[in-house]
Amino acid sequence: AWNCMANTPIKIRLQQYLVLQQRVANQQKRLHSIKADRLAPAPPKVSGMPRSSNVSDPVGKQQERVDQLERYIGELLSKEEKERVELERLVKRLGNPNEQLVIEMRYFDQQNWDGIFSALYERQEDYYENYDNYKQAGYRLHGAALRHLASITRGG
Repeated sequence: AWNCMANTPIKIRLQQYLVLQQRVANQQKRLHSIKADRLAPAPPKVSGMPRSSNVSDPVGKQQERVDQLERYIGELLSKEEKERVELERLVKRLGNPNEQLVIEMRYFDQQNWDGIFSALYERQEDYYENYDNYKQAGYRLHGAALRHLASITRGG
């Protein structure tokens, strides 16, 4: 099966890198939302209930939250950059350029499998007619790349 590398340290590290990228993106969305909420005019009060937490959250406290979130995002970005540089250094040592491409597209560019298969094989005349074969070839290539990366990280 193409997923035979599911629990190797390099596969786990690459998956953790994807999670880190998602965490950065989520925190940036959160920061954007907080800043947009601060700038938006308060909706009219239609019930007898107080408005959102903005009413009880003074501007200074909101700014403190924004500052903390910006620092946290900075820490995440620094960690993400360091890990990306280290992973790219390993991936560049792959001898097969297609193995390098599949890892870069999957983990650095966060491409879906269809996009990766297309980049690898779309120029083949029978790509669309034999898509399932090319899909399996792409998964095998990914597995081979992970095996070779594991070998590189073990110093082999």
